[in-house]
Amino acid sequence: MAKRSKALLDTGERAISAKFRTTPITSTIKTITGLPRSAILYKCEASSYWQFRVFLEGKPRKRSTKQEDFAKAQREAKLIYSDMLNTINGEESKRQPSSRKTLQQIAVSLWAKNNTRIKNGEVHKDKVAKDTYVFERHIKPFFSSYDIKDFDAEALDEF
Repeated sequence: MAKRSKALLDTGERAISAKFRTTPITSTIKTITGLPRSAILYKCEASSYWQFRVFLEGKPRKRSTKQEDFAKAQREAKLIYSDMLNTINGEESKRQPSSRKTLQQIAVSLWAKNNTRIKNGEVHKDKVAKDTYVFERHIKPFFSSYDIKDFDAEALDEF
């Protein structure tokens, strides 16, 4: 539903307004202190929450603050803005890997197998504890930006 329907006209047809439901309500537009002038909070007909919009790298970026109170929405907008800057500047992005299996899922299945091997007396429990430590401290941080599909000899050699 892109445009909002108005009441029926005398002819029985619906009149469509020129504004979208997500267009900011002019009276609710507020700037946020401490952020660039392009950063605004606003409400729209589509949601009861305050929405955040800012222009970064020549593009408008929008997100819901998921807050109905303006003061809470302002704090959330500042967090959203810092998250956007981190993503743009190449910090750890929060996007999910595209492959079905992540490195964490593979490690969890390996530890489950190792627990079975411990019960069968094939492996000592200290070895599994050391493997878990090495994974959490060294392997996971290094390969966190890699997708499983991108693992190759170069990546392993770099590690």
